Amino acid sequence: GTNEVSNPVSLWRSQGFNDASWSVGSAPFHYGEGLSGGTLLGDMRSNYSCIFLRIPFVVANVADVAAVQFTANYDDGFVAWINGTEVVRAWVTNAIPYYTNTASLSHEAGPAEHFTVTNAPASYLQVGTNILAVQALNQNRSTSTDFRFETLVQLTSTNLIPPVVTNVSPAAN
Repeated sequence: GTNEVSNPVSLWRSQGFNDASWSVGSAPFHYGEGLSGGTLLGDMRSNYSCIFLRIPFVVANVADVAAVQFTANYDDGFVAWINGTEVVRAWVTNAIPYYTNTASLSHEAGPAEHFTVTNAPASYLQVGTNILAVQALNQNRSTSTDFRFETLVQLTSTNLIPPVVTNVSPAAN
């Protein structure tokens, strides 16, 4: 979050962006929350107000996706995109978020919150690899004492055949 990660600023949210040079970490991403595990952002306070996250996931058949639910435990706000299409926003103004932006209000992490994506899944999902991109924002770069972000995306299938887990990322522990 010390600079824009792409030019134009929206490029990093889409399929074609090369994130090979990005650091890899596991959730929760945090500082000041008294958490162990995940990715400690010990340099975030007073230095940057947001982080950029991307993770691929695979959809075998878009027609089988009845609904998409986004679950997040966050402090203070975020915007999420799937394949470049905005799907969820919490505590961030309606403006295009830049790396210098902050969350619009303070929101404390706690029980994870559930957000149902209202866009039709076929309007942003594709067969094969999809990209979830999230910009998580803190409410104040210098005075905020904590930050946290972790998420889960759940696809509800219309197909009654149980899915098979083919990969777990990141691996346990």
